[in-house]
Amino acid sequence: MSDGFVTVYTHLTIASVDLVKSVLESENILCNVKGYDSSGETTAFGMGRTVIELQVPEKDKKKAEGIIKSLDIK
Repeated sequence: MSDGFVTVYTHLTIASVDLVKSVLESENILCNVKGYDSSGETTAFGMGRTVIELQVPEKDKKKAEGIIKSLDIK
């Protein structure tokens, strides 16, 4: 599902990613979460930390980034 998708947000917790995802989806932007699945398995990088990526279609990148910036979250 990652073909044509670009990462617009990364975080260490699924709760933060889910929050941003719900806002983007409310704006009719399709989202893909990479690095996490419901079984609790994650992709770990260095020091045991997990990076979860939120991706959107490349055509929606600028709109998504504007929405994320307006949320003022880290």
